[in-house]
Amino acid sequence: MNNKTIAVLCLVAAFFLNMGGGGGLNPVGPPSPVPGSGLHVLVVEDRLNRRDLPAEQFDAMMSADVDELIRKNNGRKYLYDQNQDVSNKDDPWVKDAMKVPRPSLPWLVLDNNGKGTSEAFPKGPQAVSDFKTKIQQYLK
Repeated sequence: MNNKTIAVLCLVAAFFLNMGGGGGLNPVGPPSPVPGSGLHVLVVEDRLNRRDLPAEQFDAMMSADVDELIRKNNGRKYLYDQNQDVSNKDDPWVKDAMKVPRPSLPWLVLDNNGKGTSEAFPKGPQAVSDFKTKIQQYLK
């Protein structure tokens, strides 16, 4: 076999591996810091300082549109204080996600079937749309 044939075979194999067991493409994006099954969205905040958040950021955290997007995709959203005790929660994903280091607050941990992110929560005038876009990025 020549190099061109090997390259084509590798591309075909990579395509079929990416198809996964569900018949569709796996979510795009980097590996999740907390891999799970299904869509999970965790927002960690400091509730004592909630009043100090910019209005746009607070609106994004509480957005009914974002909640609906998550619900439509059979996902779960968690909004917890940084000191929330999650030891009694049924979902093991949220227990692990609360252990992710958070250099600032509010903090976002997102996973959809093993692809996800851990990053500062969106802020600024486009916080709601940035939050929705971030979630949609991992729904593909």
